Amino acid sequence: MYFNKNKKGELNFIRYWDSESSKIKQVEYFPNGVVKKEGFIIDKILKTGKWNFYNKKGKLDFIREYKIIRGKQYLNQVWKIGDSGDTLYKGSKYSDIKRYNFDREPFSWSCFFTFTSLQR
Repeated sequence: MYFNKNKKGELNFIRYWDSESSKIKQVEYFPNGVVKKEGFIIDKILKTGKWNFYNKKGKLDFIREYKIIRGKQYLNQVWKIGDSGDTLYKGSKYSDIKRYNFDREPFSWSCFFTFTSLQR
């Protein structure tokens, strides 16, 4: 288990090994001690899988799903949690699919996908 505190001595986050998933679970906190977000990381910094994000009162606000592709973290999808608890799917912010090697012999082909973030 590893934890980090800010200069005021308030807990920023806790990391611990999750034996079921073989990943590191990270839980981050607001200064008031309420959980801010939680999910799994790999390589010390890359978010992977579904992450839960909470408001300052501890209510689940939204869920983000991250994918690791070629060693980089990408946001795959987002679900906003409504006041009634219903989820609103927002989808991915990634596009720009490029394809390569379709005309090579013998009759075989492969694809390579490049994902880029569309910033607002």
